[in-house]
Amino acid sequence: MTNDELIATATEHARQFEGAPNLPASLDALPVIRVQEAVVVYFESPRRDQYIQISLDRNTGDFISACYVPPGPRVGATSQ
Repeated sequence: MTNDELIATATEHARQFEGAPNLPASLDALPVIRVQEAVVVYFESPRRDQYIQISLDRNTGDFISACYVPPGPRVGATSQ
């Protein structure tokens, strides 16, 4: 995908934050857009019912973001 295509796809996903309750995010207030090549590393439980997701810059290994997903039901999840 080109950078423009990536930005368009990311914009579609980011728009979901704009209408969320208790979330004051607005893309209009965030006009600077950067595209960064990244990798996502997952640390999962054997049952894959919980994981830690770490995003790193592909070239430098610099930290970008992380999240922890605890066990429990998730929208769109499939049982193993």
